[in-house]
Amino acid sequence: SVFLLDQELQFMRDIPPGETVTGFVLRQSRAELDDLLAKAEALETGEDSFRSCGSSLGAEETAEYLCELYDRIDELEEEASSAEEEIKILLKGLGFKRAGRDHDKIEELSGGWRARVGLACALARRPQFLLLDEPTNHLDVNAIVWLQRYLKERYAGDAVLFVTHDREFADAVCTDIILFANQKLQVRPRPA
Repeated sequence: SVFLLDQELQFMRDIPPGETVTGFVLRQSRAELDDLLAKAEALETGEDSFRSCGSSLGAEETAEYLCELYDRIDELEEEASSAEEEIKILLKGLGFKRAGRDHDKIEELSGGWRARVGLACALARRPQFLLLDEPTNHLDVNAIVWLQRYLKERYAGDAVLFVTHDREFADAVCTDIILFANQKLQVRPRPA
């Protein structure tokens, strides 16, 4: 799976009124699981999107695809059992606990705190490929240091690609750095 956390926080545009930080991050951590459960149900009832797009799966392909879906669903359900504890770690690291904001309503948060919610959601989703646009914006020093450590030691995906102006953060986290300057891309060796 791929997740993009852009500076505009587009995935957070339709948050229901009254949604709390912890509740929203928990719901986001289950997004892939919920999507796969809906796909499996649609395939089982014959309402799959493949048919609505003009193509159809044969019975054997459908059964095989369902088996793959249910294998992934089983994996995600195991991960979901530890999601609440992981979310507590994320929110604490990003400063919510310290500021007493982990149960605040999202609509009452400033843009900076909303950006932290977005970052917590991106990390809670555990995508294989994580795209971050200026992840250190709106973070204090403690949260930046925590994020560096989290990405290096706990992130379980295959890759993180981010845009940043924070050279210290990039040097601390990256295995490869591509510098874009003067309309040119240059691979820069990571400092030892």
